[in-house]
Amino acid sequence: MNRFLFFLLVLFISQTCIAGELSDTCHHFKTGKFSYRDSSGIITSITRTKKQQTEINSKTGLLTKSKISWVGECEYRLTQTWANSKEGRKNNRRQITINITRIAGNSYEYACSCNDKANTTIQGVVVKLSD
Repeated sequence: MNRFLFFLLVLFISQTCIAGELSDTCHHFKTGKFSYRDSSGIITSITRTKKQQTEINSKTGLLTKSKISWVGECEYRLTQTWANSKEGRKNNRRQITINITRIAGNSYEYACSCNDKANTTIQGVVVKLSD
C-alpha cells in the first residue's frame, strides 16, 4: 500500500511540473505572426493581437477575423466575427476552443474539439514567425 501511495505522489508531482513548464511558455504565443499547414497541405497565415486573430488561406484567399479570448494559460477560444466570402460568413459567431498540448521552440501542437456535426478533434502544429 505504501508503494502505491508513493507511486501516486511521484506521478502527481511529475504531472504538476510538466504542466507548469507548459504554462510558463504559452504566453509567448498570445500575439504575433504564425503559420500552419492543414492536412491537405494548404498553408494559412495568422496574425494575432491581444483581442483579434486574422487568418488568410493561401490557396483560396479566404480571410477570416475572429475574436480571441484566453480561457486558460494554454487554452483559447476563437469566435469568428467576419469573413470575406459568403461561404465563410456562414461560420460567423461560431466558437472553437483550442488547447496548446505541446511546445517545441517557436511552435506548438494544438488540439481542437470543433463544434461540428461529426464532433471531430483536429490536431496540428502552429509555427510562430515573428512577434
